[in-house]
Amino acid sequence: MHAHNLTEIDHFEVVFASCGRQEAFFKGHVQALRTLGGVPRSEIRYDNLKSAVAQVLGLNSARMETDRWIAFRSCFNTGTSRKARQSRLPPAGTRPGPGAAKIGRRVRGASPKMAAMTHVIEAPHAEDAASLGPVLLRAWLQTYLNDEAGIDETWIREQRGASATAEGVAQWREFIEAVKRQPDLLFCRVVRSDTEIVGFLCGRRDEVVSLGPMYLLNEAQGQGVGGRLMSEFLAWAGSTPMRLWVTDYNERAVRFYERYGFKATDERELWRGKLPNVRMTRDSPSWA
Repeated sequence: MHAHNLTEIDHFEVVFASCGRQEAFFKGHVQALRTLGGVPRSEIRYDNLKSAVAQVLGLNSARMETDRWIAFRSCFNTGTSRKARQSRLPPAGTRPGPGAAKIGRRVRGASPKMAAMTHVIEAPHAEDAASLGPVLLRAWLQTYLNDEAGIDETWIREQRGASATAEGVAQWREFIEAVKRQPDLLFCRVVRSDTEIVGFLCGRRDEVVSLGPMYLLNEAQGQGVGGRLMSEFLAWAGSTPMRLWVTDYNERAVRFYERYGFKATDERELWRGKLPNVRMTRDSPSWA
């Protein structure tokens, strides 16, 4: 189980100390998570909620989580269950019974404490430059092979293989040093599993914040690591509008970004004449 220090929790309460029932909802969760000592590494289920609270979670006809709820999940690195996201609001006039908002835990072969400790997210060190290129190449081979688009292993190695060469390592080392010098303008976090890097997320700030590259190897997916990475990135980006490129047939990535408020635009590109990408953007949060 990942325990959050009181500074993080108190900061969250200051940001969202408003809005009546919504405030009570969030403060109740904060108290519950303090009592538990952290967040259960599974899902949170909600039933029979008042409309004011349901609107925060996105349990309305639009099925869209709001910035307020995304920020709460970002603070505690947790996620809602699919069943909760698809649930319907209670009939008008109904009242939630005792314990209407419940925190549940589902064990999937490992304890929550072990699951939370499996991956460590931190800023990269200079010596990590030798690992980032190979991780990028592995991620491409796992993700982008596509017969219809004419993208095979040979093409991927031709286009991305240089990232794992001495020249590529030198470029990564230069970028890591630049991140240290300009932390307000450049962002990078790596994901470690023991001593091995299994993913990373980088970005930069200009007039808007550009997200990418972001890669997570298959063996690190489905464990909440991507959400933890995104939480750190969103905290760094703040209220600045954001944009990214995503391959249109990478549906899992598209759904992931949509959960965090990104929307596809009409802007398209064929990277190196083959890889079909679509631009996604995220406006400034309404509460910023």
